[in-house]
Amino acid sequence: DKANPKLDARMRDGSRLHAIMAPLTVNVPIAVTIRRHRIVARTLEDLTKLGTITPLAAEFLRIAVQGRLNLVVAGGTASGKTNFLNAMSNAAAEGDRFIIVEDTPELQVDKEDVVQLTTREGAEDAEAYTMADLIIEALRMRPDRIITGEARGPEVVDVLMAANTGHDGQMLTVHANLAPYPALHFPPRIA
Repeated sequence: DKANPKLDARMRDGSRLHAIMAPLTVNVPIAVTIRRHRIVARTLEDLTKLGTITPLAAEFLRIAVQGRLNLVVAGGTASGKTNFLNAMSNAAAEGDRFIIVEDTPELQVDKEDVVQLTTREGAEDAEAYTMADLIIEALRMRPDRIITGEARGPEVVDVLMAANTGHDGQMLTVHANLAPYPALHFPPRIA
């Protein structure tokens, strides 16, 4: 309807549907996009087999993850950020408590203690929960690691603040097509 001219939904197979219509569209009555997300790499070894990274890079990343460095995966749309984050997350030591925060559940961390949180739009009888809200909730859940998928709004500040207060071992993805862009905006505790 014209009062709510957009729709974001998750389909049964995990694909993401986005639809937008007039008055937000100008030259077409409605535009629909379906993004199919396929996990092709669950481990750093998978990334080396695919030729995405070298064995030396995989070992460097394993040391960084197990050393509990805070890591940012930056890239453009459909560049493989989620696959990369999955592989890095799965390189973490067993026994860590993972809190995953996403607006659309995509990450598949193969660890024992994983809690996945997802955003919710507000409705007449239900409060909205944003990424920023969920980061705050995650901090209350005794996380060893907070993994944030697609940080692209005010939640970035909360993630950085958490990292700056000693919550090490965080990992997140951000949209950025130029490598220097993210590095200019993150404090020293983020690699």
